Amino acid sequence: MFDRVMVVTDFSPNSLRALAPTIFLARSSCATVFLCHVDEEEQALSAYSSDDLVTFLHRVESKRAEWLEAIANEIREHEVACEIVRLRGWASKEIIRFATDHSIDITAISALGGQGFKSLLMGSTSANVLRNLQRPTLFISARCNPAEDFAVKTVLFPTDFSAISLRGAAFAARLCRALGARLELYHVMKIPSFIPALPGEPPLVLPTALLRKMEVRFDDLLAAMAELLTPDQVSCEVATGDDEAELICSAAIAKKADLIVIPKRGHGVLEELVFGRVAENVARLAPIPTLLFQPDEV
Repeated sequence: MFDRVMVVTDFSPNSLRALAPTIFLARSSCATVFLCHVDEEEQALSAYSSDDLVTFLHRVESKRAEWLEAIANEIREHEVACEIVRLRGWASKEIIRFATDHSIDITAISALGGQGFKSLLMGSTSANVLRNLQRPTLFISARCNPAEDFAVKTVLFPTDFSAISLRGAAFAARLCRALGARLELYHVMKIPSFIPALPGEPPLVLPTALLRKMEVRFDDLLAAMAELLTPDQVSCEVATGDDEAELICSAAIAKKADLIVIPKRGHGVLEELVFGRVAENVARLAPIPTLLFQPDEV
């Protein structure tokens, strides 16, 4: 399903968490992994030219080359082809440019950075990539720590039944078919937080007519995926609450999902804002990897 998978590293412990999911996806598709690192110091420190700074940069360069080769060899040990990509400039801009120019199928990136100066350089990189890269992005949040033997057996697909979401469901179904995974369709009906909940009050019950409407919408989704997945490979659920992102993340835990697949809004498509900022919030909060994509791009 994928030919070119890129994983971004700044050598921080957080960035290394993206390796296991990347290796799994690459092995499942016989894809090539592009191990990407961006040298930002030259851009950030170009105004300085002291001998001490030049010596420092030379030492950093030699260490980076060693670390990148070590990580690449670790990926190759899993029988996955790996190429090292060295970029220079502002990290988010260069990552997006490379992924776009080289038709990268998935870019895996985690909540990058560490403390102090490194954080100043890298802090906004993952957020910018997540928001602006118009190709599929596999995001590993700070709350997510994938196991070394990471595998995908269950995929959670949140849907709002919009046209974008319907197109996105087909992508999720193709992915599940390629991975041999089960698909969990999940819809959150947003209930305003100002609705009072008094002690002893019975729980809010959805009207029967509304539930039937939801069933019809799920039936439409299932029909669109009928050629890809059998009925026993798909399940559906509706939940109510005032925070979609939190509910989606909780559902991922309850359903023991290994991957969340969620469409994100297209640039300039004002009438079809899939969840608004919810997709991005899910990626940042999720305890499991989140694959974000624009349906028109896959």
